[in-house]
Amino acid sequence: MKYPILLFSHPSYESISKEGIDTVWQSNSQASRDLAAALEQGIKELSKAFHENKWELTRTEEGTYFLDVIL
Repeated sequence: MKYPILLFSHPSYESISKEGIDTVWQSNSQASRDLAAALEQGIKELSKAFHENKWELTRTEEGTYFLDVIL
């Protein structure tokens, strides 16, 4: 799965401007697969949230990913 993202922080970068960096998140993680499946269902509220809201992607030390909407 590939998703265009605007990256604001990442451990690989010492500093990122407050405007962020346009990039692509490519992942086969469960979070990525769940998001793709949900978007394919065509749920209007989710699709709108996906395109209009800011999301935070968190990776635990064990390698698990979580996606959360930033309100």
